[in-house]
Amino acid sequence: LVRNGIVYTEVFLSPTTFIRNGLDFNEIVKVIVKQIREIKKKTGIEIKLLIDISRTFGVENALNNVEGAVILREQYKEIIGIGLGGDEVKGPSAMFKRPFELAIKEGFNVVAHAGEAVGPESVWDALNVLNVSRIGHGISSMKDEALMKYLSEKDIPLEICLTSNIITRHFVSKIEDHPIKLFFARGVPVVLNTDDPAFFKVDLIDEYWNLYSKLDFDLNSIKKIIENSFRYSFMSEKMKDKLIKSVNDACNINFTS
Repeated sequence: LVRNGIVYTEVFLSPTTFIRNGLDFNEIVKVIVKQIREIKKKTGIEIKLLIDISRTFGVENALNNVEGAVILREQYKEIIGIGLGGDEVKGPSAMFKRPFELAIKEGFNVVAHAGEAVGPESVWDALNVLNVSRIGHGISSMKDEALMKYLSEKDIPLEICLTSNIITRHFVSKIEDHPIKLFFARGVPVVLNTDDPAFFKVDLIDEYWNLYSKLDFDLNSIKKIIENSFRYSFMSEKMKDKLIKSVNDACNINFTS
């Protein structure tokens, strides 16, 4: 986070495998939040948690994770939302309607990975069944003009992870062919992410360089994507305005194409 100049981040915490291996959900969160607070004290970086209710482990596990998050959030304000990750093929969005209804009822922000390994119908389901406000990946949306138009009109962002999508090779095999350029041209809001920087061995700065050097994004477009990362976050509007202003102040020049 420090190396990449990140001041605020929302990260997935996926507790299920650890719980199945005998660890306690409360202890997992307690240890992680302790580290988060130490990082904030030392660096000022704000870290928030989205609790993952993985597609891989089924509905009951998902409900357990939401219920656990409800219990813990009063003690740990760092928990701000629920996210759906895991095996998109084996765990379609429709299976997880109940956990998401509970999460929304409890006031959580909700997001879902969709359209990473399955076609645009997966993105539609995440939007229509789960009522999410952000889509992780969503790259199969490139196959559906109506979906891209919907995302643009409803102002629903795609969390794009260039290197991850190339390594998993579901819809694209080289960065130069990544549909982020298409999404941007169609007015679909996009933000740039690393997915899992340790696993994919990529920094966020690397991904911004890929935009510039391999996808021909000009500096104005890159600046807009940086602003999007704040605009579509779950931080307060006051904090968004402050950080977007800091982007403009840092640039302090008129970029040209």
